[in-house]
Amino acid sequence: QGLQQGLQQGLQQGLQQGALRMILTVLRARFGKVPRRVQQALQQVQSLEQLEALSAVAASAVDIEAFEQALQQVVQQPSS
Repeated sequence: QGLQQGLQQGLQQGLQQGALRMILTVLRARFGKVPRRVQQALQQVQSLEQLEALSAVAASAVDIEAFEQALQQVVQQPSS
């Protein structure tokens, strides 16, 4: 059971890292350089569901500042 739990945790972390990379790729494609503070705040997001929601924001935000505002709201929420 410990092995199974470890595998599940590893899979979850891999999915989170993939979602993080995808968000950064979208932001760079749309807005150019992503500020370090945005990258650091994104790394604080632990919930895959929150990262998925942020990916939609990254695709639709009018500018990097609008994305950053949405990101700050997510970071300030307790993760479920």
